[in-house]
Amino acid sequence: SSAVVSYTPTSVNPNDPTLAAFTSGTASGAGIGLKDSASQTVAWGAQTTPVTLVDGANTIPFVAFLKAESGASTVTAGAFQSTINFTIDYQ
Repeated sequence: SSAVVSYTPTSVNPNDPTLAAFTSGTASGAGIGLKDSASQTVAWGAQTTPVTLVDGANTIPFVAFLKAESGASTVTAGAFQSTINFTIDYQ
């Protein structure tokens, strides 16, 4: 009847563990964060707010955002890539 999602980046930002690290590209001084379906900031590896499921197709919304690292003196614009894996636990 519901599902929770756990997100885990392949690499956590070494300067700000709340963010996923860029794994390639020219951008620096920032990382990627996520918000769950209830607009709550995702803690890596922790379950999100439950999403009610319906018969048929379901969508589990989330929002990815860029954020400067904690204490970053500069953010360099540029291309970047990152990978964040997810696990869905049905309840």
